[in-house]
Formats: sequence, structure tokens, C-alpha cells
Amino acid sequence: PYYRRLYPNAEIAIVVAEGVAGLAEACPFVDQVITFDRGKMLSQPHYAAEFVRQLRNEQFDVTICPAFSRDKVSEFITINSGAAEKITCSGDTANLPADVLKANNLHYTKIVPMSEGMALETCRNEEFLNGLGVELDGPYRPTVWITQADKEAAEQLLNHGAITEPLVVVPFAQQGIRNWPPENWAKLVSMYPDVPVLICGIEKDRPAAEAIISLANHPNIHNLCGLTTVRQLAALIARSSVCISSESAAAHLAAAVNRPHVVLVGGGHFGRFMPYCPQTAIVHNKMDCYNCNWQCRYGRDIRCISSLSVDMVKRAVDQAHGGAWLLSVSGGGNTVGPHDKDITGTSNFLASAIVSTCNSERFIRGCLEDLENQT
Repeated sequence: PYYRRLYPNAEIAIVVAEGVAGLAEACPFVDQVITFDRGKMLSQPHYAAEFVRQLRNEQFDVTICPAFSRDKVSEFITINSGAAEKITCSGDTANLPADVLKANNLHYTKIVPMSEGMALETCRNEEFLNGLGVELDGPYRPTVWITQADKEAAEQLLNHGAITEPLVVVPFAQQGIRNWPPENWAKLVSMYPDVPVLICGIEKDRPAAEAIISLANHPNIHNLCGLTTVRQLAALIARSSVCISSESAAAHLAAAVNRPHVVLVGGGHFGRFMPYCPQTAIVHNKMDCYNCNWQCRYGRDIRCISSLSVDMVKRAVDQAHGGAWLLSVSGGGNTVGPHDKDITGTSNFLASAIVSTCNSERFIRGCLEDLENQT
């Protein structure tokens, strides 16, 4: 809604990768969705050239690239869009080196300065919108628009197996080396024999899901990989008791539909993408190599993921399933945040929150509201 507020009379188009186009198509503030194949964009010059030709035919006046970690594709599309006004943010060097960003900055008409250091992506969105002169109504939160057809599709899947309030499990990250071992997933879901389990993902994840099912000792487990769109997955999560996932799209969807969710978090970008809301329980094993931008010193053995124990994840799931939120489970077994509430919702413990910050005035409001919501 904020871009619509900024450009109330404009026709707004959003350019997205094909895999997430469905999320944009249901957004009521978007007039046009333009999709691209990321793989072809990076590997086929003719495809990229034709895409730019068609993009320029739209004769856009303004192109905005809000991504904090700008990359080759977003830069290529924005710079070559043909728009007279091109806007981006100063960002970081996670995807592009500083010299490339400096050279690309010459093509932009406005660069919104961003604060340095680690911050939640939702705070980055607030910062960018503020830099454009937008006054937010409150803390920025993930949002997903689900249609009635999406809800009905989710209902049909549940009715087919006579399933109510399942555990929705999404074990697969975009990069396979960041996946928790399948035997761990199998052991975890086997600890909940009375709760139906839905394993979700995309079509290519079906064999891996079958491997988990074959290892699990569970009487009511179903492989839904490839059987839902992204929005239908969001509708399923909205009907779940708890969503358990890797640090992937499912965690963002669960936050957007405001369902309790447990996320297995690694150290690559720790503190940037989770937690977004009090419904989020993160499970992590803090290591001295955290914030490595996924350039793991241990090669393909991503130890910040593989070292997460089944017991750690189960403790977080039990807390979420019982309705008492556990913000963080660490490798040392410590918990951070309110945990052990009675039926009235009153905490049995008093807690003090110490927030150490410097030059972060724009984030304080959202930080304090998050703390208040967690208590």
C-alpha cells in the first residue's frame, strides 16, 4: 500500500521471478505483473536482451529497486528499464562487490542511504520507505494475499485426508546444502504420532519428502510437494497447528498469516530474516563464524544447521504447539523470551529486556513494539 500511497495516480507494475509471481498477482495494489526466468536471465544473452526490449516498450517513468542486497539481475533490470527516474538503496556487498556497486550507482537518479550493520529485513523496508518520504502506519510486517480459491484448494487437500490442524513441515531450503538431515526430520515428526503431518515443497522436493516419510514412524503423514501453489501453501499454513521449516519461504508465509512457526536458522545472515513477529520460534546454534554470508568455512557441511539437535527443535515445537511462545532455542539449551504461561496468559516469570543500540533511532519504535508483543 505504501507505493500506491507514494504514487496514487500511477499504474504500478512489479517485476518478479516466475516462481513467486502468484504472490504478486493477488496483491490488490499492483496493476501489472511482469515475470522473468532467473536462470535464463543469467545464462542466455538473447533472452535478457528480449526481456529488456519488452520492458522498455512499457515506457515506465520510474523504476524502484528496493532490495538491500542488490544483485546482477535486479541491477540489470533496473538500469536497463528505460525509466528516466531510477531509485535504489545503498545496500550491502552480499551479492555484488563494492566497486561494481559504485559503478552501477552512476546509473541511478536517487540512492536512499541505509544504516550499516545487521538489521531485520522488515526494518530495512521501513528504512527504505522512510527514505522515499513515506510515513508508515506502524511497524512493517510481512503480508500475503490469499484468494478464496486458494482457501478452497487448501480445504480440499485437508478434507481428502480428513485432516485438521496438521503440522505443516517444509524441510527444504533453496540451497540444498542448508537442509537439515532427513533422518532428523523423520525422527522429529515421529514424536507426534497423533498429529497429522503434511510435508510441503515444490515438485523437485518430492523424492526427498518420500525419503523422510520412509524413515519416519508416523501413521498419518502426507507428501504434498508440488501439489500447491505458493498462495495455497500459505492457506494451508493458516490452517496448521504449527509450521516447522528451514529458513525459507514457508517461514515468511507463516509470519504473514500469523501462525506459530518454528524455524531452523543457520548463521549465514543471522539476525536479518528472523524473527519477524512474536509467533516466530527460532532454533539456532550460535557459532563464532556466524554472519558468513553462507561462505561456510566447513565446505558443504553447514555445521550451524547440521549441529541442531532433534531435541532442540522438539522443545520449540512443543512450546509453540502448547501456545506458549519460545522466541529462541540456542545450542546451549538456553531460552530467551517468555515461556511457561498459565491459562490466563499471565507469565510466571518477570523478565528484563536490555537493548543495546547506537544511531538506530528509526528502528526503536518497532523494536519496543515487538518486545511488548512478546510479553
